[in-house]
Amino acid sequence: MISSRVAVALSLLAVCLALDGCKHRPIRQIQINYPVAVPSEYAPFKVAGTGSIVGQAFLLTRGGDSKKAAGREVTLDPLTSLSAMWWNTGNAYYVLNPQTPADETFSSARRTTIADADGRFTFSGLAPGKYLIHTVVQWIVPDCGRYYGCIDSYQGGVVGGVAEVKEAEITNVVFAQQASRINYSPIDGNTLPGEPSAADFSCYVGAVLSRGDACK
Repeated sequence: MISSRVAVALSLLAVCLALDGCKHRPIRQIQINYPVAVPSEYAPFKVAGTGSIVGQAFLLTRGGDSKKAAGREVTLDPLTSLSAMWWNTGNAYYVLNPQTPADETFSSARRTTIADADGRFTFSGLAPGKYLIHTVVQWIVPDCGRYYGCIDSYQGGVVGGVAEVKEAEITNVVFAQQASRINYSPIDGNTLPGEPSAADFSCYVGAVLSRGDACK
């Protein structure tokens, strides 16, 4: 017979696993002292544009089920040195509710929308340039054990990345894997080789995740 002390320990372990979901990485939000935005980096994005982004965000479970970002907020930020810092240093690429810079230029340049039932979203009237897209796919899986009963296990993560907009064109993106860090050069405003771009995500449908596994 299992002791009450061991049973309590198993219960606590189960709760910790449930809170971690499918991630091995820590999800604790850290406090960042963000610098002031560079106005010249945001100036090109303030003009009225004719470009658009049409996208969809989802993840596939190991069993092949599609979990969509239905009803989730989708954010769109111009790719600048500040937003790149928010994405990488601020861990926006895997923190569900990352700390945003308390900067008026940053916040005024951000656009948001809500994904529909299929996880689809649209941004229009965009100036040419590169943008960061961030949203969340999350669902609950019951986790039942002999000694701790049933608890809810939250699974999912952040999906998104970089999308490039051109004048009078529609950029189609499908984000179907967990987001990752980006490489960004603030010197010339260009992204470096190896950056996860819209093209990298567009045909990827092999993202799998299950309890205890990282999303691959």
